[in-house]
Amino acid sequence: MNKKFYWLAGFAALMMTAACSDDNVVNDNPTPDPDPVESNVVTLDVVDGASQADRIHMVPQTKAVGGVKKNRLNFVAAIDAPEERQGKKWSTTSIFIENEAGTENTVYITWHSDRQATDPATVWGGALDVINFEVPSNPTVDNPLADLEIKGSYINDDLMKFEHVMKVEGVTFETPNGGTTTADALFLSATHAEKGAVVARVPMFNPSRAEIIGMPGTSVNCVAQLGNNLVAVTGFKGTWATFSPSAEAVDYDYDDLNNNAWLKLGQDLSEGFGGKYIAIDENGRGYVLRTDDGEAQILGASSGRLVVGGMAPLISDWKVGENYDPATDQWTTGKEESQLQGKHVMVVKDGYAYVGAGLNGLRVYRLSDGMEVKNFDDEKGGPNTIGLCIDDNLLYAATGSGLRVYQMLGNGQLELYAFEVEEYDANGLPNSMNPPTTMDEGEATPGHHSANFVTVLTSGSDKYIFVAYGQDGVRVYKLIPDATGEVEEVTE
Repeated sequence: MNKKFYWLAGFAALMMTAACSDDNVVNDNPTPDPDPVESNVVTLDVVDGASQADRIHMVPQTKAVGGVKKNRLNFVAAIDAPEERQGKKWSTTSIFIENEAGTENTVYITWHSDRQATDPATVWGGALDVINFEVPSNPTVDNPLADLEIKGSYINDDLMKFEHVMKVEGVTFETPNGGTTTADALFLSATHAEKGAVVARVPMFNPSRAEIIGMPGTSVNCVAQLGNNLVAVTGFKGTWATFSPSAEAVDYDYDDLNNNAWLKLGQDLSEGFGGKYIAIDENGRGYVLRTDDGEAQILGASSGRLVVGGMAPLISDWKVGENYDPATDQWTTGKEESQLQGKHVMVVKDGYAYVGAGLNGLRVYRLSDGMEVKNFDDEKGGPNTIGLCIDDNLLYAATGSGLRVYQMLGNGQLELYAFEVEEYDANGLPNSMNPPTTMDEGEATPGHHSANFVTVLTSGSDKYIFVAYGQDGVRVYKLIPDATGEVEEVTE
């Protein structure tokens, strides 16, 4: 391993408490030839958190009363895109929460430039936010139930778009004197303007430095930890691959595949693979979610075997995709529109896979025999479903009708438990009976772009739900299990 690292003096001062798409864009002005020694390192611009306080909008909290299902969610806060990028239609793509001891927690949020091939961008962009989330141990009337503070942002304006973020402990790095050190690192699924599919590894002791690990394909949509290794899945022209968290930051070699021995492919790189997400179940087994026009499939991440086939395809709105050609380092625009360019997330628990199938709704499959046991699709009144998360016996869904929470009743069966509404009052209480929608007569409803990722922060008995809302940033809700009132009649 021949990695060269430029460590920053006083790096300890930088230590902080510290589901995916193929939206590729045209890069008309790539960065000039880099230093060959550092060709697989991208420096992220650091934006101090203190200068970004107005990106966070907190909502005073009052306990909800009234209708049960709508009152089980209180609106807590909103987080806008980095100010300089709001006019560029940057979109939030994923959220990773690090629950820590006590009342402080760390939230990591990824962003990317939000232009499709039908409206190509000439400048790429991506950002990583590090946010402190503090829950007061003794909240009072004058003290909010939670406080959010941006600790810092790490931004690249021309080379990479970030799709997904996760954290790994105990990654080995080489030191300048030839030794090694062990530290935690963030792994960001990314699309690189000059390399196509990559994973960006960000050491926690120097978060302004992104080390670029090349992957086969156009765009990395998700990275997950499987045992001691990581697994990355790449998009429409793609596959999935297993590698060590401490792997050397090198390009994927398309010319001589023998040079990629550090990377184990799940299958050969192929057109139309449509890799979307990787889910790890409670027993540490990994599953790959992929789709083409005819069907979606679930594959064993380690075995490569077909676990579930014949699933409803994972579809979104019609878009023109783009493809990276490693021979020319160029991006080409597709000739036909496709519905296979969207984000899709899958979660697995107790032998059942819960799949965000987009316009084909929320679908549940039994892994033992591949049987579909439940679906909420358009024909049954269910919303466009993209992001999913499981916490205890609740399934959280980021949908075209906003955040929805389902009780998991066993055997893959679900019942609607709570739902986001169109409007909340000044105290974060629901002020409407209508679930929000993303479109109104063909136009996006203000404040409600596509909800595409969801995760949960647990603090004692409290649960805070973070939803990535595309160009509208992140919205945070507090779950109120003991809300009272009448049961509302709403569709599934």
